[in-house]
Amino acid sequence: MNGRLILRSIHVFYGLFISRHSYFSIVLCMPFMCELKARFSSAFKQVQEASSSVVDSPKLHVPELHVFDAIPSTNQTLWERVEQGSKPGAVAIALEQKSGRGQWGRSWNSPPGGLYLSWYIAPKLPVENAAQLTLCATWGVARVLRDCGLPVKIKWLNDLVIGHKKLGGILTETRLKGSVIDRAVVGVGINWSNPVPDTGINIKDAILDAVPQSNKLGWNADKIDSLETLAALVWWGLERAYHQWKAKGVTSFLADYLELLSHLYCPVSVGDRCGVVVGVNAKGELRVRLEEGDSDNNQDPKKDDKEISLPPGSISLGYAWNGDRPAKSRG
Repeated sequence: MNGRLILRSIHVFYGLFISRHSYFSIVLCMPFMCELKARFSSAFKQVQEASSSVVDSPKLHVPELHVFDAIPSTNQTLWERVEQGSKPGAVAIALEQKSGRGQWGRSWNSPPGGLYLSWYIAPKLPVENAAQLTLCATWGVARVLRDCGLPVKIKWLNDLVIGHKKLGGILTETRLKGSVIDRAVVGVGINWSNPVPDTGINIKDAILDAVPQSNKLGWNADKIDSLETLAALVWWGLERAYHQWKAKGVTSFLADYLELLSHLYCPVSVGDRCGVVVGVNAKGELRVRLEEGDSDNNQDPKKDDKEISLPPGSISLGYAWNGDRPAKSRG
């Protein structure tokens, strides 16, 4: 077989392969993807080594890392890896998602320049406490970015905002074994350098206004100089929060989550009733204090009876409020 025939055979095989695998470049370990994975691995190693000197940091190892150019969804791809044997702690990262998803099944625009990361855990959590995973992950990412000097806050339940503009979001997907969450994949999407609408912001722009702060890792916002570093810091934030939650429970971070809540004391309307946001409970429900006289007629209008809890998805808070434009319930 001459050289030209061999080359033609390779081209045919290559064409058949890529027609069935959108993430073929990492499987074939093309030079670009090999270099890209090496950069991410190096950044994760740097953060892992820095975290080893942090008193309250869990003992971490660089995770099983899957890096892709463009795929439909990092959550979907990581679930596939889990079915193939990936262990808890595995991470999937893509430079672009073709079919990214947000909360409630909404599509998530995922162009190049953003961080799209998914992380696999096995929490063994009663299903009625499912929202704790999202509370924990959102707080963990927000906290590590704030520790770097970025003024990140949390829009209930799972959005990251800076100055009432959306920076990113968290999507948690679970698999049950009976009434227990046996496995979960936490997806994180953060605007890094990608174009954003007027209601959004990316980290590269936010860094310009960041205030340098001393922190446990020794990272300031101006040291978040690459997508790889951002990914590694987000991973560490997730791991640190998860280990704290496993060891001490949701109450160990809930107060700090509330401190970061962007809509704390925001006026809201629930049906024909008015109230104000006063917090979030351990189930992830929004706590609303109703105004005087707004209690249901069949309730004793004592002070303790004027607070209600709203499940995720029952009210739309929006990204900005000014006190005279209350958020409204969807009910």
